[in-house]
Amino acid sequence: MRKVIFVGSTAFSGSTFFHMILANDPKGYSCGEVRSLFHPYRPQHAQPACGCGDDNCRLWYQVRERGADRLYETLFEMHPEVEFIVDSSKNPFWIQSQSENLRRQGIEVGNVLIWKTPLEFAYSCQRRDRFEDWDERWIEYHRRYFSLVDEWGSVKYRSVTAEGTVIQDACRYLDIPYFEGKEQYWKKKQHVLFGNYSAKFHLYSEDAATEYLSGTFDQERLQFYRSIYYREVKDEALRKTVGEAVSVSAYFSRILDLLAARDVAGERSSDRDTGLNVLRFSTASLEYKRLRQRVRTRIGQVRYGWRS
Repeated sequence: MRKVIFVGSTAFSGSTFFHMILANDPKGYSCGEVRSLFHPYRPQHAQPACGCGDDNCRLWYQVRERGADRLYETLFEMHPEVEFIVDSSKNPFWIQSQSENLRRQGIEVGNVLIWKTPLEFAYSCQRRDRFEDWDERWIEYHRRYFSLVDEWGSVKYRSVTAEGTVIQDACRYLDIPYFEGKEQYWKKKQHVLFGNYSAKFHLYSEDAATEYLSGTFDQERLQFYRSIYYREVKDEALRKTVGEAVSVSAYFSRILDLLAARDVAGERSSDRDTGLNVLRFSTASLEYKRLRQRVRTRIGQVRYGWRS
């Protein structure tokens, strides 16, 4: 049976590299943050560069011509050997609408959410000069995801970077193949679209990766070329700031409890969803957020010369 797997996460939380790990299979396919192909908000979204590294690859232009409603159907047709596609677009509204469309087509859907702790997320934001409102963004994303996505399992970011069985657990949860070395996603040709450069540079030769990182703030990442690694947060001032923010809002503990309860390694039980209704947005609030998103999409399409 054909399947589409959606990887959710806040920004800078590992969805790009994790979705390529999941898709690292002869019958798997990673499409990256493909939503931005149809909902552009940056100039590069109108000129999609394929992650395969071939400047002449026109795959995503062909996909865009077929439209968002036929996205996965198009990819399955173009790649008949593929049995499952992994989408790291992250946007909960996209996940909800595409899931409904896929189920109407008789295509199975799977959902997994990779997450960072508040401290890890704040650290990633700080490194990119996007520290302001980090706490509101962390809470907002998870509440929106919980409101729109029903059946999902969680994966802790740090667990993926440590030795253990989390990748195997995630594959079992999603009912896709697992094999030793699956984390070495750079061994597979990936047509991944957009996503975090810190995960994509592993796809290229070392010389090409060096050039790829040359225009970023994080050129030191090259020392981790083709390895799975974790950066400890050693900033005590940041740790204190985050601790104070977490102590102020009860949402943090409720979200963390739910994420832990939904871990892919755990047993599926209705008891794990205690407190879920408190975290979900009201229908009116969701519709307002959906409308704002549609307006931003239309502005992006006009601004960047997008053509349907």
